Amino acid sequence: MNCIYKVDELKSEYLKEWWNTSAEFPVFDKTYSPECQKFAEKKMDSIIDQLLAEVRMNPGSIQKDYSAWGLRLKKLLRVIGDEILELGGAGTEKLLKGGYCKVTSDFIDKARSFDSLIKTADIFQAMRNAWIMNCIQVMLAREVEFTPAMFAYSMLYPYTDNYLDSMDVSFEEKKRFGGSFKLKLAGEPVKAKNSFETRIFKLVEMIEAQYRRESYPQVYEGLLAIHDAQQKSLSQQKGLLSPYEADIPGISFAKGGSSVLADAFLINGFLTEAQERFMFGFGIFLQLSDDAQDVEIDFRNQHMTMFSQTAGKWNLDAVMSKLFNFMFNLLDNDKCFISPQMIEQKRLIRSSCVLLLIGAAANNSGKYSKDYIKRLERYSPFSFGYLRKLYKRAGKEFDTLFEKNDTVPMDSLIARALSV
Repeated sequence: MNCIYKVDELKSEYLKEWWNTSAEFPVFDKTYSPECQKFAEKKMDSIIDQLLAEVRMNPGSIQKDYSAWGLRLKKLLRVIGDEILELGGAGTEKLLKGGYCKVTSDFIDKARSFDSLIKTADIFQAMRNAWIMNCIQVMLAREVEFTPAMFAYSMLYPYTDNYLDSMDVSFEEKKRFGGSFKLKLAGEPVKAKNSFETRIFKLVEMIEAQYRRESYPQVYEGLLAIHDAQQKSLSQQKGLLSPYEADIPGISFAKGGSSVLADAFLINGFLTEAQERFMFGFGIFLQLSDDAQDVEIDFRNQHMTMFSQTAGKWNLDAVMSKLFNFMFNLLDNDKCFISPQMIEQKRLIRSSCVLLLIGAAANNSGKYSKDYIKRLERYSPFSFGYLRKLYKRAGKEFDTLFEKNDTVPMDSLIARALSV
């Protein structure tokens, strides 16, 4: 079956599941008392101060052996993962020793060699997808490693998403670029018309070098499917829309599901039907969680998502509860990834996703009812007031430490140290 038609079929299945998913407040594994939250906050502040002291030391500028520095950083990160966020020793070790740090280091170095002007924030935007692909490598029993296809696909979507989301690029130009990009993904002869397209086409050629088109048709069907979904998502930028003017859920489901489906094809080359279905659902969740985080920006820019469209008229309580329950159902009802290792991986995914959504609600608390925020806060290791301050502090520190034009940027130094 052509992948675009498969996306339509999976989208329809998951839309039915979404509408059948309960909007009741979700059931969580653990509550946190105000006293526990205050203890965790004090400990987190201490660990962050120690991490910043280590980072500001910048040993990479005076020595080439990062091993001792990396061990100190890992020790502090283990405290955050094991003792504060309670990810469990196995989960924290998987992140610190399972190849993720080496992939991060290789990815950052490759990004800067590919584009000397790239911003650190854009690298981290791309890295988020690479980490998802690492997670998929584990689930598909592959080695956690950096690959050309992983780099190329992860870089394509900061570039193209940011271009298509830009308020400075006309709708007509976005459509023209979309046509050229589709031809390139389909393997048709097409010439780049500017430096932006040249960069995009080089990334497609990296994928072609790893996966021959005739041997791995699912890879390119997957890439064309996410492109089709991305082009349809342009309708979300046409200003304020009522739920009767555009199928915002369908557009979001197709874009999110096909994106992670493409991730998985680029990891394994092919997938079983059961694997395709899980990956599509996982992608839907990740898309909607992004929309939950960006609801304020999307609403201000009149980009319609399920969250920003709802926020214009109603609070987000029911939509967020549905998203939690959708994620729990996806993981709990999965019959594809059932080995002990995969069950542990899904437990780590569940814990991480709960923290992600709780953080999204904390940062956009004005979009929810006061009662909902108060109730949800009981399941957070930190108070929501502290979380908001933590995110602001992280943003300021990021700008100060990571956007410097040092000979060896700080993100490269840290990634190299952690990968030793």
